[in-house]
Amino acid sequence: MALVNYKTVGKIIEQSPARSRSFFLRSRFVNWFYFTSDILSIALQGAGGGLMTSRTNREHGKKIVLVGLAIQLFFFACFLVTSFYVWAKSSYSVAMSSSDSSPLWAKRKVLFTVVATTVLLYLRSIYRIIEFADGYGGAIYSAEWAFYAFDTLIIYLAFIVYMAVPLGSHFVRAKTMPIEGAEEAAPLQFPMEPKNY
Repeated sequence: MALVNYKTVGKIIEQSPARSRSFFLRSRFVNWFYFTSDILSIALQGAGGGLMTSRTNREHGKKIVLVGLAIQLFFFACFLVTSFYVWAKSSYSVAMSSSDSSPLWAKRKVLFTVVATTVLLYLRSIYRIIEFADGYGGAIYSAEWAFYAFDTLIIYLAFIVYMAVPLGSHFVRAKTMPIEGAEEAAPLQFPMEPKNY
């Protein structure tokens, strides 16, 4: 879900007339920088989780997972700052869908979706840090209600937000450009053979 948000903000920057001199406000940077940070975080969490299956390496694995989650929280916070900046600048815009009353409303709707789901993921990461810091057999790890409230419910709410606001309808799709000097191909026509009844 985080990758969807990164791509959305990158598309807003790419399709808007605003051109920032700051490298961190370029669409390619937003896409690849946050994408790479998410992959790094997931890789660390996976490696740490693998080590935690061994009793001898459990503490080392726990620390690696916590580092991965801390990295994820840091980059979520950076991405939220970028999103709020794009939201505040009138030069950034999105395409209107049939249900939008104005371009401003369309932009607010898209960026509210991005910010709301990112905040939900941020809260989920905080819960996971507390869960792993508590360790196996801890109060948080053993509490089933905490898992449903801060993990399952958060993901469910994020999906509801995405379903309520279809992000794809707010971006102009690239059109194929005609090749210079090429003639438009006529549709193939096949002769009709007489049918024998």
